[in-house]
Amino acid sequence: SGGLGAPPPPPVPSASEGDATPAQSVQARLQASTDFAVNEIARLQAELEHTKAKLEVATRLAGLDDADGKGKEGEGQDNDTYYFNSYAGIGIHETMLRDTVRTGSYEKAIVENPNLFEGKTVLD
Repeated sequence: SGGLGAPPPPPVPSASEGDATPAQSVQARLQASTDFAVNEIARLQAELEHTKAKLEVATRLAGLDDADGKGKEGEGQDNDTYYFNSYAGIGIHETMLRDTVRTGSYEKAIVENPNLFEGKTVLD
């Protein structure tokens, strides 16, 4: 989700709470830390994949998707062909779908203005 840091792990009851022995308390703390780490790794992996997709799109749109990285600026293609080809990869579509501001804005516009869409076909 692009934040600067993850929330701290949830508190774990100390040995003085309940009937837990010191060993059980340590085990509970280790389990909570492990669970937190596993969830944080999953969150960071998802964020990495999202960032990779955004980089792929930016690289393609900047014309830097050739082998030497110098850019090809849509060589031999007119502007329309270059533009539409930039949407050929799956990464751009994943990035757009993950863009909750974009999709939420579209949803709000449609829901709040049904008269503009009634009886019409919307293409994206």
